[in-house]
Amino acid sequence: MAQGEFKKKKNSSANKGGRVTKHSKNPKKGARYCAPRRAAAIKDHTINANITKTLNVRNEKLIAGIASQQVGKLTITKALGEAGAKELKEGKH
Repeated sequence: MAQGEFKKKKNSSANKGGRVTKHSKNPKKGARYCAPRRAAAIKDHTINANITKTLNVRNEKLIAGIASQQVGKLTITKALGEAGAKELKEGKH
C-alpha cells in the first residue's frame, strides 16, 4: 500500500484566464490578406488591381456622363443648396 495521500490536482479553469490583450478583446474587422510569395502570383495580382482600377474609373465617368446629360451640369454650391432648401420649404418643388 502506498504511503501518504494523493496530491490533488489544481482546478484547470483557474489557469485558463491568462493575459487578455487589447488585440484579443477587439480584433480587426474585415477579410485578412496574405501577400503572394511567387513572382507570377505577384504579377497577376498587380495586373488584376490595375484592371479593377481602370474599370472603376470608366464606370464612374460613364455614370457621371449619363447624369449630366439628364440633369445638366452637375454642380453643388452653397447658393444652389440654399435655394433648393427654400423651394422645398415653400412646396414649389
